[in-house]
Amino acid sequence: MATLAGLSPNDAQWQARLPAGADTSVDAVVSVYGLYDWEDRSTPERARFMDFLERVVVKRQQHRHQALFRDASPMARVNSDAPPFLVLHGDSDVLIPVCEARAFVARLRTTSKNPVGYVEMPGTGHGFDLTDGKRTSAAVRAIGLFLEHVRHSRPHAPVDAVG
Repeated sequence: MATLAGLSPNDAQWQARLPAGADTSVDAVVSVYGLYDWEDRSTPERARFMDFLERVVVKRQQHRHQALFRDASPMARVNSDAPPFLVLHGDSDVLIPVCEARAFVARLRTTSKNPVGYVEMPGTGHGFDLTDGKRTSAAVRAIGLFLEHVRHSRPHAPVDAVG
């Protein structure tokens, strides 16, 4: 969800229920073992995962609701104005294969004008932060450094604009 929010700021489609003028842009995105492609059925594993999304998450069939799946797919929403991103993914993730994270990062890096960081965690699977304290500590440290960098790189608001 954070990835999608970062790639669709102020999108009228998502803001229908928000107050007029609400700003839904974000300063940065940290994505930990995210799902980036809601359309790909290129391998048996991806097809099984897409079947799961259809049955459990979206409760609609992709071939009948292609636009819904495309709109939910961060891969389809990568753009030059994407905020700074940090993507963390385990190289042993069996739920969302690491190649999906790599492809997403590659597309971001060739399209976005902002920094894109990538941390691939060796020997780590999906949900590593729930089971692996040592790697979780390293991930938290990387996230902190990234967010500090973004904070210090941003232009400061004029003093009279702070309220």
